[in-house]
Amino acid sequence: MLTNPANRHRAVALTFEQFHCGFGNAVSDDEARQLYEQYHVAGSGIPIFQAAFANFNPRTDAPGR
Repeated sequence: MLTNPANRHRAVALTFEQFHCGFGNAVSDDEARQLYEQYHVAGSGIPIFQAAFANFNPRTDAPGR
């Protein structure tokens, strides 16, 4: 997501590998694939960029600077 700055104002989708690592790591690969296909929804890229650059931006909305 961070490799393309144009993603900041777009809906960004996780890859299956990212989804499996973050949400489906307690189930089998087949079940994780089924969950990914059924429930995966793209999200805003803004929170990712805010979190990634929180230490460099004094006006960030990301907590824990």
